[in-house]
Formats: sequence, structure tokens, C-alpha cells
Amino acid sequence: MPRWAKFVSLFLLVAAGFLIATPTSNWLPPPDDVLPANITPFSISVKPGEILIDGRDGSALQDGLVALAETMRYGEMTATGPEISVRGVAPASGNWTTALDAFRQQLPVDTNLVLDVFVVDDGLDVDELCGRMFEAIRDADITFRQSGSELRTASFASLDRIISFADSCAETTILVVGHSDTLGDEEFNRILSLRRAEAVAEYLRNGGVPSGKLKVDGRGSSEPVADNDTVHGRARNRRIEFELLSAS
Repeated sequence: MPRWAKFVSLFLLVAAGFLIATPTSNWLPPPDDVLPANITPFSISVKPGEILIDGRDGSALQDGLVALAETMRYGEMTATGPEISVRGVAPASGNWTTALDAFRQQLPVDTNLVLDVFVVDDGLDVDELCGRMFEAIRDADITFRQSGSELRTASFASLDRIISFADSCAETTILVVGHSDTLGDEEFNRILSLRRAEAVAEYLRNGGVPSGKLKVDGRGSSEPVADNDTVHGRARNRRIEFELLSAS
């Protein structure tokens, strides 16, 4: 199963349509943020054919989590504080859902279960998988200082997902496109949109994306997605878009 190893980091970082995120409802932290009395801190790592447990206590709850781990290809599970976190990849052909339902029945009422798990089709090939994952992250919210090309820190998490994608899908080329609203001189807008695209590409390069896998373009106000006569519309038009040029 070597192809799965190529995508582990991506699966664990992307939050999109394939993601199951279903924390238990009506949960409030116990006083002083302590562990429920019947939960000992532990962690479980899942790899193909291997489940590693750090903090084995032999409890029924931990055994239930191990049973859940056995339905996954990759994963990281931790019990820290009053929370149990499960992150990873499960094949659609397995019995993940059944095991998850059984595990939920074992949870103490004051425990928060946080799921960050991709259930994927075993039949997906590499190109299709990369394409679908790119669609999940391409609508990143990238913002800049006013009238400048300095990235705001709120953009970093979205860009880090692009970096993870590029690392996992190494045969792809990503086009970074800057857009602007119609305020001001169009030549200035085109230059500013290009500078912003280049600032994004520089962040990606600093994160490890090879320069040869990145292209940039600045299109000014030529491709609006909203009405430039409104403040909200102009804000939407000042944007960065990502395009996948190739995958093989």
C-alpha cells in the first residue's frame, strides 16, 4: 500500500468535504480541566499492519479505541485532558462506521470526542486523489495588508495546507493568480495583484515547495467574481486563486 504513505500528511491536514468532524454534543469541560477519573492519558499510532500504544492501561475504553484503530489505514489517537482525538484515514470498504458507533457507546458523558478522519475510496488513483484534494483546499482565504503585498498571519494556515498538498502530490504544478477590484489605475492593480501572487508563491517556496512547481500571474480587475460597486463585492474581488496545471 505504498501510495497511501504518500498522502498521509495531506489527509491529516486538509479539512474539506471528505472530512468527518463530529464532536459529541452538549459537552462541557469538568472543573479544573481534569481528566475523567476512568481515563488514563495515552496515545495510539496507526500504520499499515501496525498499531502502537503509548500508555497501555488495559481499560475497555482503550480496547474500544484499538478496535477503531484496526479499521483505519493511518491515524493518530490521543487522550489528553477530557478529550479524545482521532485523526487519520479510513477506507470506505472497511467497517469504520460500525466501530465508531460501538466506541461512542463506551464514552463517559464528560468526554469530548473530536474526529478528523477521511473516509476514502480504495479505488482512487493518484491523479484523481490529488485532483479531489486540490479542489478541497483551493478556495483558501488569503488576505494582505491594505494596498500592499504583505500577507496577514490569518492566511498562514490556508497556505500551509497548500504546502502539504504540494509535498504529497509532487508531480503537480500550481498556478498562483492574484486579482484586484476596480478602484484605482488598472496598471497599478495589475502590478499589485502580481506582487500579491508572488508574495504567496514566496511563502510556499519558503515552506518547501520547489520553485519549478509554482507559477504566478496577476490579472488585475479583469476577472471579477462580485459587484465592484459595493464594499463587499470589492473585498471579494481582491483575492488569490490557485489553479492545478498538471498532475501525472
